[in-house]
Amino acid sequence: MKIFFLVLIGINTLNSFSLTRFNANNGVISDSATNLKWQDSYSDNNNNVKYTTWKNGINYCENLNLNGQRDWRLPNIVELTSLVDDRIHNPVINAVFQNTSLNDYWSSTTNSNINDYAKVLSFQSGSMGNYSKSYTHYIRCVRDGVTPIFDGV
Repeated sequence: MKIFFLVLIGINTLNSFSLTRFNANNGVISDSATNLKWQDSYSDNNNNVKYTTWKNGINYCENLNLNGQRDWRLPNIVELTSLVDDRIHNPVINAVFQNTSLNDYWSSTTNSNINDYAKVLSFQSGSMGNYSKSYTHYIRCVRDGVTPIFDGV
């Protein structure tokens, strides 16, 4: 007599979009799956999602002071795509994000073949592309979830 067992092992945390994965607080969205903090407030830009060139986007994030935090940066393409939920459409980003354009968002990831191009992600479809860094696209800044500890040195 043969016995067959069906075993279900684990769920990829990054693709698990439970209701508790994202938490909004003072214009910042915390992601418990990646331990990243995401910008969702654009009060410094008349409440409009920032739309700019790649270089200006990097500068914008590096100079952002949001919710008392100044260690913001432009996310790489892997971090940006971690926000895509392929179970929903138009947009493909969780509804906890109140300020989202459906168009392309810059990542910090430069195209490996053409240095003047960088990768973008559409929150309308979840598709990626490469564009000249002189083009204008939207920006969503990110920071690591752990606040650095300074020892006074």
